[in-house]
Amino acid sequence: MILQVTIGVALLSVAGHLLGALNQASRVDSGFETQGIYSFELRPQDRIKQTGEQILDELRALPGVRNATFGTNLPVGAPLNYPLRLPGKEMSSLEFRGVDAGYFNTLGISVDAGRALRDSDRESGLPVAVVNRAFIKLMFDAKQSSPDLQAGLGQTLLMPMLDQSERELRIVGVVGDTRQYGPEQPAPAIVYMPFDQIPGDLVEVIAQFAPLRFAVASEVPTEAIAGAIRAIAGRFVPNQPVQIESLEDALRATTRQTRANLMLIAVFAGLGLILSTVGLYSVVAVAAGTRTREFAIRAVVGATALQLFQRVMRDGMLQGAIGLVLGLLIGWWGMRTLGSVLPGEVPFDPAVACVVALISMTTTVIASTHPAIRSARVNLASHLRAS
Repeated sequence: MILQVTIGVALLSVAGHLLGALNQASRVDSGFETQGIYSFELRPQDRIKQTGEQILDELRALPGVRNATFGTNLPVGAPLNYPLRLPGKEMSSLEFRGVDAGYFNTLGISVDAGRALRDSDRESGLPVAVVNRAFIKLMFDAKQSSPDLQAGLGQTLLMPMLDQSERELRIVGVVGDTRQYGPEQPAPAIVYMPFDQIPGDLVEVIAQFAPLRFAVASEVPTEAIAGAIRAIAGRFVPNQPVQIESLEDALRATTRQTRANLMLIAVFAGLGLILSTVGLYSVVAVAAGTRTREFAIRAVVGATALQLFQRVMRDGMLQGAIGLVLGLLIGWWGMRTLGSVLPGEVPFDPAVACVVALISMTTTVIASTHPAIRSARVNLASHLRAS
């Protein structure tokens, strides 16, 4: 019986702490704006760069649209990796973004050092790149809690090309981190490059893995401009469905699976507590039934009904308390073991422990009350005659 209570309490404790940690993580700044920003994707078959820019010009001209941008990836959703390296260092597979100059402004990503990408960063100009804080920490200042953002400015980043050569990119700016995989995961190191400066043959290869992704910052609801957006997309890329999604929904979707898993743990914890309640009732009732003659004798020698009631309740509460303590200890251990679901250490929350203890002891009281009442109402004459 103690084992059933222990298992139920442990599962409920783990689920409560992880759900609390997930809710806390969901309030962490994602590093980009989501309100009033809508996204969609397209796969142009040719003239990918030109098509993207032409669609962008028409999107920005729509009434109610503050700004628009496009690139290989948005700050949430599917990632795209590419091998890059610093001179004299080994190649690293990093998050890579080919974006237009309005990307950071449209999505509200802060520029923390140097400059953002510009419209003048064209194919014929000096190849440049912008990196995020996580990149600086990873490549230049890994041991420092607060990386020196100036360390990367002006440095060269080598990008392998399809012809086996390497293109030199000059790092001109550092931007804030964005949590690509959701608020409960750490921000990855990201390299941003002007989409126009990506060689055409490489754009075609990238297009096989990543469509063009557009983001529209609008002052009006998506329903008001959805038709116009689909009409623009249909003119340049016909016969492709256009699904418009808010970045708020996309960000919320990154925690959906984690929440579902934790809710499943909570359901099993609840079932465990129900089973432990039924089991505790059975154990206390059987134990009280086998001691009926003892209770009759105690009543004869002066024990009151209240004293008999308290004795049975004490036995049930003792088993429930032992299960509670063991369950909380195992839950604390399990919380740290299963804490890999979330980054860092999952903190112990006294409020969660108190709620779990309250639920557990309440079920213990409910399971013990009826057997205790029956024992307090023992029929002295019949049981003594039977003995």
